[in-house]
Amino acid sequence: MRFKVDHSTLYTYAQAASSSQSLVHLRPQHHARQHLLSYRLVVDPAPVVVSERIDYFGNCEQRVEVQGRHSVLNITSHSELETFPLVDIQPERFQAWESLVAANRVHTAADVMAAEVALESPLVPINRDYAMIARQFFTPGRNILLAATEFNAFLHRDFTYKPGATNVSTPVEDVVRLKAGVCQDFAHVALACLRSLGLSARYVSGYVETSTPSGAPVLEGSSASHAWISLRCGQSQWIDFDPTNDCLAGERHITVAHGRDFGDVTPIKGVIVGGAGQEVTVGVSVIRQSPTLVRSQSQSQS
Repeated sequence: MRFKVDHSTLYTYAQAASSSQSLVHLRPQHHARQHLLSYRLVVDPAPVVVSERIDYFGNCEQRVEVQGRHSVLNITSHSELETFPLVDIQPERFQAWESLVAANRVHTAADVMAAEVALESPLVPINRDYAMIARQFFTPGRNILLAATEFNAFLHRDFTYKPGATNVSTPVEDVVRLKAGVCQDFAHVALACLRSLGLSARYVSGYVETSTPSGAPVLEGSSASHAWISLRCGQSQWIDFDPTNDCLAGERHITVAHGRDFGDVTPIKGVIVGGAGQEVTVGVSVIRQSPTLVRSQSQSQS
């Protein structure tokens, strides 16, 4: 599938800011299942600095600096991508989950990242209570893919997707008590449970398709940035699970960044000088491009 993605974040200040600096994670990843065709970041007012680097987790991080008085700041990204279906995943090819836990204890330099995302992080605690939740599905000797699929379905079934029930700083323990939240909360709960077993699991930020062909179900979390998890299911195999929608993350999911938790992959964060009374408006559009439109665009570019 081919998609056009537009992500706009508008900051409005009651009192003008004199300068601002932002760290941006908006450029989608390019990998085997997702090809980034184009990406453009537009900032208004015009920045004096736009730089980028690859961060510790392998994500593209851009730094934007705006100088001079401004009452609004608009940061918009425009991307075009092509995504591909998941390869045939055969459960019998996966091992017992305990073997992955053992691998995290004896790792090579190449596995440091996998070992790190098996540990507690600032927004993802680990303890016996979370392990007990996961052990309902991760029974001794259980195939990791089958266990993770049932655990994913459990989170979708027992937790209510309810915007406004939580905020970005709501701790995992409150989400578990409320059994409600949004995609970020579902991902953090999943990570807390899986890591409490000693498994490696990453937080993934991205998007899902915002409009669908007639008859296709609309995915929850399609009106903003979305979040799900990526679980290490083999020596070098990671599989993405979306507990908000009870599915594997497939060709309708677009990956932007991954890290230990939301704090590592926040779409935009930074500091401003002045700018009291800030209001933020975010808009996300992920539109599938029809084959006819894609062909006509290719012909016009040739």
